[in-house]
Amino acid sequence: TAPAPQSVERGGTAEEPAEAPTKEGHTFLGWFAGDAQEAYDFETVLTGDLTLTAKWQILTYKVTFDTDGGSAAPAEQTVNWNAAATKPADPTKEGFVFAGWFAEGAETAYDFSTPVKADVALTAEWTPITYTVTFDTDGGSTAPAPQTVEWNGTAEGGCGGCTGESASVLIAMLSAALIAVGFRKP
Repeated sequence: TAPAPQSVERGGTAEEPAEAPTKEGHTFLGWFAGDAQEAYDFETVLTGDLTLTAKWQILTYKVTFDTDGGSAAPAEQTVNWNAAATKPADPTKEGFVFAGWFAEGAETAYDFSTPVKADVALTAEWTPITYTVTFDTDGGSTAPAPQTVEWNGTAEGGCGGCTGESASVLIAMLSAALIAVGFRKP
């Protein structure tokens, strides 16, 4: 609420209100007369009616990004109170798919339309790329169950009951297939 109007005799001075006003998301800079660039000096002798207006500076907050081992982090953003941060380009990380930007402790990705009202630190979350390895015994004994292997990982075991030349051929075929889809031994 605005301070009560004051009646001041000619040649007197206005009294500065005891309490500064408040406005969410802003800092009070002082009382200003008209288009003045400096706050009103309450020692000024009045020669007529005067309207003083509160001047405000909007608060700004930092939005920071950590790629958690991925490509270079996006630049820090300075965002005005109640405005939204700008979603940066997705980072990359070998062997992983970018799952989104997450605030500490959040279970869902950050919503870039959310009004910023405090500093925000966002960290990239990653999902490992996985491949399914299926074994074909080419008419031999029962094949082992398919395996899910993370990028740059290795499949477990051999081909069950395969022996001799058929096992070697199967391993060679499996190695060639894995190399073709981007697998490399660590």
